Amino acid sequence: MRACGVQREPSSGAEHAAVSSPGARSARLLGGASSRPLAAGARARRWGRPLARSAGELGHIEESMSQARAEATSPAEVARDATRWLGVRPPLFTTALLLPGRVSVGAKSEPMNIGIIGAGAMGMTLARRLVGLSHGVSIASPRGRGSLETVASEIGAAATSIADAVHAADVVILAIPTKVVVDLPRALFANLPRNVVVIDLGNYHPELRDGRIDAIDRGLLDSQWVAQQIGHPVIKAFNNIFARSLREKGAPKGTPERIALPVAGDLPAAKATVLRLVDDLGFDPIDAGDLGNSWRQGTGTPAYCKDLDAAALRRALSEADRGRIAEYRAAEEARIATSG
Repeated sequence: MRACGVQREPSSGAEHAAVSSPGARSARLLGGASSRPLAAGARARRWGRPLARSAGELGHIEESMSQARAEATSPAEVARDATRWLGVRPPLFTTALLLPGRVSVGAKSEPMNIGIIGAGAMGMTLARRLVGLSHGVSIASPRGRGSLETVASEIGAAATSIADAVHAADVVILAIPTKVVVDLPRALFANLPRNVVVIDLGNYHPELRDGRIDAIDRGLLDSQWVAQQIGHPVIKAFNNIFARSLREKGAPKGTPERIALPVAGDLPAAKATVLRLVDDLGFDPIDAGDLGNSWRQGTGTPAYCKDLDAAALRRALSEADRGRIAEYRAAEEARIATSG
C-alpha cells in the first residue's frame, strides 16, 4: 500500500501540545495525513466513510486499544479492533504503524482484506487460494448473492454486496467480463482511496462475449478503458493464466521452471502489492511496465496462457507486436470457438 509521508514539525508550542496528546496522535494516525487533530464535533471523511470524533474521544479510544495493540500480532487484528471502536475500518498500511518494530508493512503474506467481484472460475479460484494465504476474502457477484453464500462459506470466504466488497477492501479484484464493467454502480469507486489496489484480470472478447466497444477497437487498451469507466487506477494481472493453472501449478520460490506472471500498472506501490501477491500464490512475479504496456500480456499474445517461466515470459513480452493486437485477439477467439 502507499507509504506514509513524513509529518512536518509543529511550528508553535500550543500546536505541539495539541498534536502530542493521545487523542491528537490517534486523530493524526487514524484520521489521515494531516498533523492537526480533529476538532470536537468536526466531521471528516476517511477511507470513503464518515468519521466524527473529538480529540478527547480519540484519547479514550487510544487508551482502550493499548492492551489490544500489545497482544495483536498483525495489522489485520488492529484493523478489526479499530473498526469496533472507531466505527470505521482503516487500511492495513495505517494500522501496521500501531505495531512499531513488530510488523513490516509489505512483508510477504501480510493479511489483507480482498474483495472479489465475480464468481466465475477465476474469481472463485483466486478466492480459494487467497483464503489459503490467510487473507480475508469477500466475494460479490453482479448477479446478486443467490447461492454464492453457500459456495463462499465452503472455502472460508464471505458472500457480500458489491458495495461492501469494494469499500471494506485493501485490494479489489475485478473478475468479470469486460462488458459487465459498465453495469457496476456508477458511484462504486467514486470515493475509494487511491491507496486501495484494484486489479483487472479481464480480457476483451468482442466476438465471443463482450460485443464491440468502440474505444477499445480504436486503440484504447482494455484495462485503460476499465480504469476510465470506474474512475480509479487499475493493475493488470492474472489475465494470462487459466484458472486450472492458477489452482494447481503454483510452486515455492526457487522452484526450477516456476511459472511466471506479468503485472502491469502505473502506480508503483499498488503494483508492488500485486507482485507480492503473485509470488505468494506460487508464481514468479514479472514487472511488465506501466498500464500502457499491458497489451503485451493480452489475449492471444505470445505471453498469453502459455505457463512460461520467468525467462521465457520476458522474451514473450518483448516479442509481442502492438500492431497485431486485433490479430492476436481474433486468432484466440477463433481457437476458443473451435475448441469449445
